[in-house]
Amino acid sequence: MSREGMEGLNPYVLKNNDGDTALHLAMKCRSAQCILSLVHAYPQACFLANNKGVSPLFIAIQEGLTAMVKSLLENSDSDGTDLQLEGRKDLVHVALKARNTDIIDVILKKYPSLENERDEEGMTCLSFGASIGFYKGVCNLLDRSTRGVYECNDDGSFPIHIAVQKCHMGVVFAILIRCPNSKHLLNRKGQNILHIASRSGKAAFFLSVLLERTSKVQLMEKQDIDGNTPLHLATISWRPRTIYLLLFHYKGKCMNTVNNDARQSTWLMFKKKITRRTDPPAGDKNKDYVNTLLVVAALVATVTFAAGFTIPGGFNSSEPNQGLPTLAGDRKLTYFMVFDILAMQSSIVTIATLIWAQLGDPALVHTSLNVALPSLFFALLCMPAAFYFGVFVVFARVKGLVIFLDVASAVFIFLMLFLLGPHVLLRIPGIPAAFGAYFVLFVLLVDDDHHEQASPAKISSKEASAAKSSSEEASAAKISVTTKKVLTRKSVSF
Repeated sequence: MSREGMEGLNPYVLKNNDGDTALHLAMKCRSAQCILSLVHAYPQACFLANNKGVSPLFIAIQEGLTAMVKSLLENSDSDGTDLQLEGRKDLVHVALKARNTDIIDVILKKYPSLENERDEEGMTCLSFGASIGFYKGVCNLLDRSTRGVYECNDDGSFPIHIAVQKCHMGVVFAILIRCPNSKHLLNRKGQNILHIASRSGKAAFFLSVLLERTSKVQLMEKQDIDGNTPLHLATISWRPRTIYLLLFHYKGKCMNTVNNDARQSTWLMFKKKITRRTDPPAGDKNKDYVNTLLVVAALVATVTFAAGFTIPGGFNSSEPNQGLPTLAGDRKLTYFMVFDILAMQSSIVTIATLIWAQLGDPALVHTSLNVALPSLFFALLCMPAAFYFGVFVVFARVKGLVIFLDVASAVFIFLMLFLLGPHVLLRIPGIPAAFGAYFVLFVLLVDDDHHEQASPAKISSKEASAAKSSSEEASAAKISVTTKKVLTRKSVSF
């Protein structure tokens, strides 16, 4: 009788419609006694795959059952078993995904050749461990052999490239410590780890550390197959924090490097109008934006109007100063009234201006916001200033409260300037060059690591054509000059 016929009579290899054997079902139920009985009866059953290519051994590794994996392997034949394994053979990948180094040790101790297997996406074991950021697993593989560092995946990338792209810095440094030259490895696009970090906008701190500890010229001046340097890629992908760090380390001549399209990185920055003034939202979003500003302005006007008649310290009730503020002679009360009046009047101006924006004319919306936003921003600064002096004039002798008030007010002003300030100032035509350093500091707060971050490169052609007006082009040119002056000063200092 043939082997197929003999197996057909073997109850331990019989499969159901899903291709599951009795051992598969026992593994899914986690019946330890039943599993051990089946394995002792027919050790090869743990290597049989179902219709999904999953074997019982695969399931045990996936579930992180170290003792069960060890038992299955100990009861199996030791000669050529790894070649008899059906279905998916990426068992080390599964153990890495389960984040279990004990299982990795058990598997590779008996079948070292499984370390060379690749998963369905063509990733090596080390690359897969780097992609999920399993530091202990990566170190386990590296301690066995560093050969995997120089084995590329089917897409042409190396483990260190995957780790940088996923921002797993612990894995990156683990690889660099054992294989320092791996930082020069190139993928199919001719890009090193600095190209990948600059393009993805990740690991800004890692960039600065790497550039301090390694040869800057070899990594920073390296061009990929398109002729792009890391600065080109950071500029194209709109990664402001990364651009700043690269400019901090770049030599002046590196900024003049051109790609295959004969474009400098600075030319790309201004061509894409990275510094361009933001346009008001279109359609219903524009209406919602204006309505939100109206609500804020109305709240500021209401609060400041009420505060004008609620004088700190109260009023005199006796002659000869009956009806006058009790603290009328204190200069801080005067400051309170001045800022309160300015906040109320500025909010009223904002409301009156936004009424024009409600007409729906894009030109009116644009012009109205140019006036309304600075006016509202000024009101939002004056209102807490009035509050500050109002509290100060009453509790001037309570030193602890005054100190807390000073610190809280300083933090508030900082947040207002760096969170709302750039949004407002970018709407003002003709920004002086002196504001360039201010915008550079704000740019450092931008999250380069956000995958869904809006990028100038993603602007649709329809939106781009609608945004081209003469006034906007003039403003963009002025802002570009401002930024160019800042970058020029930076390149000279480097």
